[in-house]
Amino acid sequence: LSSMHVLFYLRTSKTPGRGTVYCRVTASGQRVVDTSTNLRLSAADWDEAQRRVRRSNPDAKTFNLRLQTVESAL
Repeated sequence: LSSMHVLFYLRTSKTPGRGTVYCRVTASGQRVVDTSTNLRLSAADWDEAQRRVRRSNPDAKTFNLRLQTVESAL
């Protein structure tokens, strides 16, 4: 019986204070996928605890819906 986990995280770029949201998928503790979602945003707009874009970002609804779509497709 394997358990699958999806984790979104912000990988900072060379541009200070900015980053790209990545998706990591693990199954039974082994990394299966680690890929970019192509969502780029300010580090201040990323909620590390919720692993979602903060509501203060004007595009938060769209970005978070996109992350949810990626998650449910897996």
